[in-house]
Amino acid sequence: MSIPSKRQRTTQSGLYRSISQPAITVSGLSPHVSVHWPTGQPWTDADQADWEAGLARLTASAGLPLRWVENPEWLKLCDRFIPRAKIPSAKVLTKRVMPHVLRGLKVTAKEECRGGAATLQCDGWTGENHHHLLGFMMTVRRKLHAIRVRDASSDARNAEELLKQIIESMNIIESEWGATVIACTTDASGESRKARRLLRIKFPHLVTPDCLAHQVSHQRKCTSMRE
Repeated sequence: MSIPSKRQRTTQSGLYRSISQPAITVSGLSPHVSVHWPTGQPWTDADQADWEAGLARLTASAGLPLRWVENPEWLKLCDRFIPRAKIPSAKVLTKRVMPHVLRGLKVTAKEECRGGAATLQCDGWTGENHHHLLGFMMTVRRKLHAIRVRDASSDARNAEELLKQIIESMNIIESEWGATVIACTTDASGESRKARRLLRIKFPHLVTPDCLAHQVSHQRKCTSMRE
């Protein structure tokens, strides 16, 4: 029994292109199982690169542990259905493949953001290792992009230091991403509010709204207390 299938391959930039191929039934297997790579078609270096890029994207998308590619059941599955594909080790996946895919995604993301208007977002949290981290993101053309995460454990916890880090992130967005920052929002802490006020004084053209999520949470708490 032959079942038509659509094979998805990834380009090195991380995007998918579809190639429809008729599936080929292998004798000795279940009639409902088919090979999705034509036996007469060679497996090229480009195919291997696309395959590895797809594994890297799957690892990140599904939140899989980095050693999943060495799982015995996964290796047996690939050996049976995709025997021509080489499975990268966890070391190769983390040291070579994933950084290569990430560089390609960054280039694509920066091209998409160039010339756009950006809303900068900042938030801080303490990790399980007790390090205080500051995360900076931006939204451009309705897409969210991570800019940087700073270990601020040794930084002063005041508005002036936060303002300094916000301005540095703005410079990165405009110099490396080619976008123009038109707004900036932070969480609702006291130093964050002061930092936004100082930012508005330094850059009067910026819109600096408070964090909507914090405001909604505060309103719900107030409503619960009244009840």
